[in-house]
Amino acid sequence: TIESIPAKIFQGHENAVTSVAFFPSGDPMVTGESDGEMRIWDVEEGIQDGEVLNGHTGFVRCVAVSRDRKWIGSGHDDKKVIVWDATTREIKHTLEVHTRQVYSIDFSHDSQLLASGSHDGTARVWNAESGECVVGPITCNDRVWCIRFSPDDSHLATGTNLIQTWNARTGDLELTIEESVASLAWTNDGTEIIAAHDRDYVHFLSLSPTSTLLASSSEGDKFAFVWDIQTGQQVATYQHEDYVNCIAYTPTGKFIATASNDHNAHLWE
Repeated sequence: TIESIPAKIFQGHENAVTSVAFFPSGDPMVTGESDGEMRIWDVEEGIQDGEVLNGHTGFVRCVAVSRDRKWIGSGHDDKKVIVWDATTREIKHTLEVHTRQVYSIDFSHDSQLLASGSHDGTARVWNAESGECVVGPITCNDRVWCIRFSPDDSHLATGTNLIQTWNARTGDLELTIEESVASLAWTNDGTEIIAAHDRDYVHFLSLSPTSTLLASSSEGDKFAFVWDIQTGQQVATYQHEDYVNCIAYTPTGKFIATASNDHNAHLWE
């Protein structure tokens, strides 16, 4: 069955909602828009929390929140990575080194580092507190669609037209898998990487906290899907009124958020 009535609708975006991420407790939630604006939402109340965050001039490609709740990160078509103070909601660092769009960012599990991957074919690792580039540029073979720290923060996985893992401290290449991917995630134990094939147009995926369910959405599709990883069976389907741009599990695994061109973010139970 296709569900089209979400548990909550976050209304008030003036443009397509392009990215979504949760604070570690699952509340609040951060969204990015196609015009560069970002908003923070009270998930429990379903309302916007505070003012719009303005730091970018282009499409917000990705947002992330550090696990210690100190930092919000964002990457954009304007080539910038911005680190925001999550408490004051002011810009802490504007990192202007990438020469093309920033497609993906990820905070390390210890919240000390922020990784960024760009259309320019490079990845970098930044000290979140100081804004210093501590690793990189790591030269990948093509535009970097996705970048993720391993659970123990020792490795960095990048998705291009290859899956590659790198030493997160030195930037040394460790492993290359010849698969073209648009999105990837590490399992909780760090032994496996789940990847979405670029050729199948699955552009966004999110793994449940237990690593048992996988949520996915595709470019140019109004639907989001949930899959049982063990059986490969589809267990849920969610529908927006327009294309789904991003998908994310809450840290508790109880809800899934979707961001869409219909100017809304939805929360599904």
